[in-house]
Amino acid sequence: VRQDIQAMLKIPVTLLLMAALQLTISWMPVVFAAEKHYDIELVVFENLVRNDQGEVWPMDYLESDETNFPQLEEQEEVIWLSNDQRQLNAHHQALRNSSGFRPLAWYAWRQPVLDRNFAQVMALPATGSESNAPYIDGTVRVSLGRYLHLDLDLQLHTRSRLEVFSAESGIKPRIRLSEQRRMRSRELHYFDHPRFGAMALITPANAAEIAAESDKQAAPTDTTP
Repeated sequence: VRQDIQAMLKIPVTLLLMAALQLTISWMPVVFAAEKHYDIELVVFENLVRNDQGEVWPMDYLESDETNFPQLEEQEEVIWLSNDQRQLNAHHQALRNSSGFRPLAWYAWRQPVLDRNFAQVMALPATGSESNAPYIDGTVRVSLGRYLHLDLDLQLHTRSRLEVFSAESGIKPRIRLSEQRRMRSRELHYFDHPRFGAMALITPANAAEIAAESDKQAAPTDTTP
């Protein structure tokens, strides 16, 4: 009789273990699905009309061999968007047609956006750095808390008398735009500077496109202005 009672007492424990195992298995896909992907689009442009009223903006000086930013090839889960997936086409075209502005770079990519404690900094590839024209590089960090947050750190590299003077020493001058801002998805935001600026748009990614593109390598399709 005692053995029968002990066997009966073991049944609820076994059932509880099986139920806990099923709960764990059913919970795992929910955790994976909770990861949110966003499309981030960034158009950077130069201000051709100097409206700083004579104010002198200090130059940052950057050693030419400085490579603090991680390479894009080392960053996982970044998918560069094709031209037909971009949403700022009209804005970019308006900048090209304008006499007061000149587009310098146009970045568009998809990535998982994590909590601010875990979000990674992504390096933007330099556009036009091999020519004598002004070009852009820098980093972007997108994170998610109660709101979306965008940490933008861009450098405008220019050909100027200061750069000619400093070329012999291997130091390049740059003008920096660094700003942190709380964002709303699907809302266009502007970042202003007397010498150059940027417009940014963050949009929740399409779930079907995420599944279809999960096996693609992270390689920029087009960042030219």
